[in-house]
Order: sequence, then structure tokens, then C-alpha cells
Amino acid sequence: MLKSSGRAFRGFLVAAMAAGLSMVSDAQSPNPRNTAAIAAGKEAIASMEQELTAVRSTIAAVEAASQQAPAYKVYAAWLEGQMALGKQSFEAAKPPAKAVLERKAAEAKAGAEAARAWRETRRTEFNALIANAGIDQRPLVRPELEAILNAEGSNISIADQLARDFDNVQQALGEGTPPYALFNARAQMREQAAAMLKQSNDAITAANEKLKALATPG
Repeated sequence: MLKSSGRAFRGFLVAAMAAGLSMVSDAQSPNPRNTAAIAAGKEAIASMEQELTAVRSTIAAVEAASQQAPAYKVYAAWLEGQMALGKQSFEAAKPPAKAVLERKAAEAKAGAEAARAWRETRRTEFNALIANAGIDQRPLVRPELEAILNAEGSNISIADQLARDFDNVQQALGEGTPPYALFNARAQMREQAAAMLKQSNDAITAANEKLKALATPG
């Protein structure tokens, strides 16, 4: 299920990029000079700020459990990049997004690499765990370990797509696409990425709980 969701996210990413470009010439696309559009943009930015706080709390909780959350860190960087686009579009001061996008793009790309390294670390740990488990325990332990690795694989896919999206945004800006068009076009991408990260995190949490139960005597 996670793998099929990853394919769906990649398909949506392509569609969102195309939408961002088409919105430039779409007469019905929200104009940032329109009062209602500005209000909606500011509301979206505020929602992202709340979500970013929640994401950071999730990262802290994962790390407190001696785990890593590189895909969530990529998503946090992506949200900050989107917020910079929104502020340039809808705030009166219109602070340029370029410097933020460049900085957060570097963070996102590093995070995507960290997601790969983390999955390999887990794979090594799990191979050792399987080798040390009793023969009767292995059929019970293996599915949970595989569920975790599959979920981490989904996280890698999400992190890769979000990291690459920075390149798409920067290229589009360089070609003259308005920041608000790129910002608005990625609303659904944000929702889908958040949902997939939660799905992966829930799968990892559930598998870890089952592993703890298997390790508990009685």
C-alpha cells in the first residue's frame, strides 16, 4: 500500500507542476492583488505555520525514542520554502523567497540522503536482530521489520520528490512564473505529503509496538 501511494504522489507531483505553469495564463487563477485571494493566502500561510509546529513536535518525539525522522525534516524544509513563496505573494512587504528557497533546498537534499542512510542503518540492525532471534520467533519478527523498512522506503520517495520540487520551483521562478501561482498549485501536494508521512509513521509505530510485545516475556 505504501509503495502504491508513493507512485500516486509522484503522479500528483507532475500534475501539480503542470498546474503551476498553466495558472500563469489562467484567467480564473487567484490574483494576489485580489483582497479575497490575499486573505486566503495569508490563511494558508498561518495553517502552514501551525503544521510546521506539529511536524517539529513529531520529529522531537521520534528522536526522543532513539529513532530518526529525516523525511519529516525534508517536509519541514519544504513547508518553510512554501511559506516563503506565500509571504512574497501575499504580505505587504513581499520579502523575496529566493534566499530561503536556496537554503531550504540544501536542507531538503541533505535530508533526502539522510533518509536513505537511515533506512540502510535500520536494515543492518534488523539483519542482526533476525540472526539473534530464536528460530520460533523469526516468522513473527520478520513481517514487522519488513513493514518498517517498507515505510522507510515510502519516506524516501516522499523526501526525494519534495527535495526535487525545490529545483522545479526555482526554475519556474527564473522563467517568470509568479510565486503565488506556484504556492497555490501545491496545496494538494502538501496535503498528500502530510498524509503519506503520517501513514508511514503510523506503520512504523505499530510495527515497533508489536516488536516490543514480542520481546516482552509472558
